[in-house]
Amino acid sequence: QRRGVYPLPPLLVWTADPFGLFRRQLSLDHPEPLIVFPAPTAAESLPLSASDLAGSARSPRPFFYDPVRPGGLKAYEPTLPARHIPWKASARRGRLLARVLESSSDRKLLLTIDLSDFCTENEGDGSHDRFEKTLSMAAALVLAADAARIPFGFAANAAQTGRDGAICLPVTRSAGQAGAVLEALARAECRPVGTLAGLLAAEAVHIPWGTTVLSIGPDRIEE
Repeated sequence: QRRGVYPLPPLLVWTADPFGLFRRQLSLDHPEPLIVFPAPTAAESLPLSASDLAGSARSPRPFFYDPVRPGGLKAYEPTLPARHIPWKASARRGRLLARVLESSSDRKLLLTIDLSDFCTENEGDGSHDRFEKTLSMAAALVLAADAARIPFGFAANAAQTGRDGAICLPVTRSAGQAGAVLEALARAECRPVGTLAGLLAAEAVHIPWGTTVLSIGPDRIEE
């Protein structure tokens, strides 16, 4: 009932026909450990709507816009970035305009957890419980992104049970990505390895252009 990695003792596996006439057995001296994934948070409890993960589905607050998919022009507003101004069109019309950009249909996500938000030397401050809650939220986002066929990756400056170094899985949409990230969540320990900023800086060259980075905390998800 608790996520984690559980070593198994040597096993003897046997099988037989219903009459017991033929029997085979296999001895496993070093079986693979039992890996228990974190239970995903219920979708309705996430501080994030499903439409935020739905690629080209329209949302009042898409995570990022696609500069190659302009949807028209509108009057420029000071809150908009200057890079959205079409200067030639603005000059022709004699006033500042801004491009209306559609949300991207090629969304890519990098889910991150910063261990500095949780892990302290005082085990009675609830930090471990918040860490477990955050892992459950991350598991729910992994399943949602996988179901929506959105390429995603995962990074956390967390130690791993049975493995060296921090967690960093590249952004991809491969068939085994969800299982790999869920296993990383199962192996995660509430013990920091370096900083998340340092980990992302080291892996920046491998992060695809246009990837949205989501920081997951116990009560919030931030872009």
